[in-house]
Amino acid sequence: MFMIEDSLKYSLRGENVLETYLIAGVVMIASILIIPLLFFLGYLLRIGEQSSQGSEDLAKFSDFKQLFVDGLKFFAVVISYLVLGSLLLSAAGSMYPDGAVVTLALALGIIVYLAFLLAIPMALIGVASEGTLKAAFRRESFEYILTRSYWVAAFSALMLSILGTVVLFIIGFVLSITVVGIVLIPFLWIAWSIYFYIFFFRVFGLAYSDITEN
Repeated sequence: MFMIEDSLKYSLRGENVLETYLIAGVVMIASILIIPLLFFLGYLLRIGEQSSQGSEDLAKFSDFKQLFVDGLKFFAVVISYLVLGSLLLSAAGSMYPDGAVVTLALALGIIVYLAFLLAIPMALIGVASEGTLKAAFRRESFEYILTRSYWVAAFSALMLSILGTVVLFIIGFVLSITVVGIVLIPFLWIAWSIYFYIFFFRVFGLAYSDITEN
């Protein structure tokens, strides 16, 4: 429960909370141009890195050159995992022409593909923690998804995303009654998105720390 409670409070802790949300909000709005998105992805890796190393206060949104480099690493890891998982799934489906064997092969391919998807958070935190892309492709990234800490982090992130989305829809419905409310709705969604992504990488960073220390 410590990981969940800490992660819920994390993005509201420290002296640079308002500054971080303002910068992140501008970057997210500008992400339609793609390049600014890399800065935000790099910032999420920084959260994962500092969380896995025991930092308590919200990470600062600074050193944009490093954020850009880390954003490229983030993008490379996610794309690599998606491509590799898809290739293995396709290979499993085309291995046998027909019969019951193809069903078994497809089932195995789907399991492998899901394993790649589930391992992405741990792979990203590994890269952030060790500072090298090699960390993303170690077997430990897959072994970590079998731990209790991983599933506490994953389940809490899933529940928060569902609960937050439902609450925001209700608030949005109420606000849509007025013109001012309609104007506020997009900004509320941006603020919620920032909060959720920060929570996600905080809780997985703590899970990574718990797994690697035990």
